[in-house]
Amino acid sequence: LLEEFLFFFFLCLFLLSGPLLVFYSLGYRLDFEKKKITKTGGIFIKALPKEVEVSIDQKMKKKTDSFFGSLLIENLLPKRYKVRVEKDGYFTWEKELEVEEGKVAEVKNLILFPKNLNFYPIANNIEQYWILPNEKELILKEKEGEKWILKSYSLKKKLKSYLVGENDFPTEAEFLELDFGETQDQIEIKIKIKEEIKSFILDLKKSPPQLREKEKEKIPENAICFKKLKGEFYFFDKEGHLFRGERKLNKEALSPIDNCKLEIFNELVFLESQNNLYFLKEEKFEKIFENLRGIEASPDLKKVAIFSDYEIWIFENGKVEFLNRFSEKIEKLYWFDEHYLIFLSQGKIKISETDRRDKINIYEIAEFFGEDFSFSDFNKKIYFKKGNQIFESETLLR
Repeated sequence: LLEEFLFFFFLCLFLLSGPLLVFYSLGYRLDFEKKKITKTGGIFIKALPKEVEVSIDQKMKKKTDSFFGSLLIENLLPKRYKVRVEKDGYFTWEKELEVEEGKVAEVKNLILFPKNLNFYPIANNIEQYWILPNEKELILKEKEGEKWILKSYSLKKKLKSYLVGENDFPTEAEFLELDFGETQDQIEIKIKIKEEIKSFILDLKKSPPQLREKEKEKIPENAICFKKLKGEFYFFDKEGHLFRGERKLNKEALSPIDNCKLEIFNELVFLESQNNLYFLKEEKFEKIFENLRGIEASPDLKKVAIFSDYEIWIFENGKVEFLNRFSEKIEKLYWFDEHYLIFLSQGKIKISETDRRDKINIYEIAEFFGEDFSFSDFNKKIYFKKGNQIFESETLLR
């Protein structure tokens, strides 16, 4: 009798617990707060540097792995969780994430930025400098006696190379400005020779670099602004139409304007005029922003940061969405990568994420004590000029 009782007892226990075990293995749990059985979700974190500490609601603490720098926390009941990611020597990241039934809330591109950033001088006797579009070299303007010269400076090799100087012209040539050509391997130099202003193209692919006078562009008489990109010529005329070659891009004319600037990123066409920003959409210009200070495209050219003196907005998928407002004026802005912005604001260098879920994490990484603030995406370092010296920061991606 005892054996029969034990057999039926364990059989009933199995029949009762079996379905529960199956439901448990499928991710179902009893939510005591809502008094129902619900399917759980999770939180996935992928961060740099690796092996950072992740805490959930100040209770659960785990570390991302040392190989991928990732962590998946499973079997979380559907609700909002306060997630904190930290590591000694780095700024802490915090955000509330919503976990939904059967879904994983993802943070795939999280970066912790180092505290106590150091700067070091890398070049002396510099009058001006520029970062090449490839972001692997600087162009330095120096003086030798009373003559100006331009040199390139490799950010990887830490070496200077002569490019061109005043002595390369047949007569006295006053340096006016430097701009970048159609490709990453060209720079455009504007000089003044005997009251005449001329432009020259310096081809950096050649060894030594080859200098040639720039051919005058055949600009239509009624063009207000123009841009040459990848061999194609764009111009905006006085009647309010934008042309690419002979093709008219906007059927509906934009109200007449006095001056403008074209910005083109892949198929995204923007027109700046009188601090207003227009976007070409379905053959029509739409005003999308006022009080414009500047725009910057992300490295993948899929997003555009638009900023005024005190606000940053993000243009993505044809829409402009507000990111943040600041009490101090934004002076200059770059993309750190596709998910973070780095900018200068009233003598402070700051980094902001663009993830608009919950609060925006912003870090004040350094005081700024120079001029000509620049950032290189190539090595994730900051550059600026103080006096006649160029300074370089430690890398921000460790």
